[in-house]
Amino acid sequence: MGLDSGAPRRAALATWPTPLEPAPRLARELGLGAEDLWVKREDLTGLGGGGNKVRKLEWICGAALAEGATTLVTTGAAQSNHARLTAAAGARLGLDVVLVLAGSATSSSSGNLVLDGLFGATVVWAGNVRGAELAAAAERVAQRLRQRGAVPAVIPLGPVVKLPSSARRAGRAASGACDRKAEGRPRSGSTWMIPTTQRACVPGAARQAGV
Repeated sequence: MGLDSGAPRRAALATWPTPLEPAPRLARELGLGAEDLWVKREDLTGLGGGGNKVRKLEWICGAALAEGATTLVTTGAAQSNHARLTAAAGARLGLDVVLVLAGSATSSSSGNLVLDGLFGATVVWAGNVRGAELAAAAERVAQRLRQRGAVPAVIPLGPVVKLPSSARRAGRAASGACDRKAEGRPRSGSTWMIPTTQRACVPGAARQAGV
């Protein structure tokens, strides 16, 4: 399954907009004014423990549903946040989830692995592999699922997904959603305030695009 639905469809997985909160004490420690530092609370998306990867998953899962997927297959490290949120998304949408993770099974689970299990995901351990080898392991799992009659949607590591025929439409839809997020800007009295950004710390281009 190529995750190319032809028309953008967004699965409602999170609570938007996430809060934008001031951090006055940290601002003062950094030599800034009390209202000069704001934090975008992407941990409060409301799905599976939070995290901004759900921004991409809403569109990816929407495309998967449009193509009739029954199972989400993705990859990651043992404590992958993306894998955790994919498991949570599958539970929300009624889809099976198979996580193909690098490494080997341990006698005890912790952190995201516990949550993966609580969300009902099946974990397949791929051994000491990464990159293309991990992707190949996921494709082998997907092929076995197809042989059993399932319709898997394989979500690449990251996830970075190409949507050839619908990319521009999805981009316009995302742009409109971004415009609507203006309702979440902080107020000062009855006046809308837009903080002046001098520096913005965003760990990764995909996350910046999502925000």
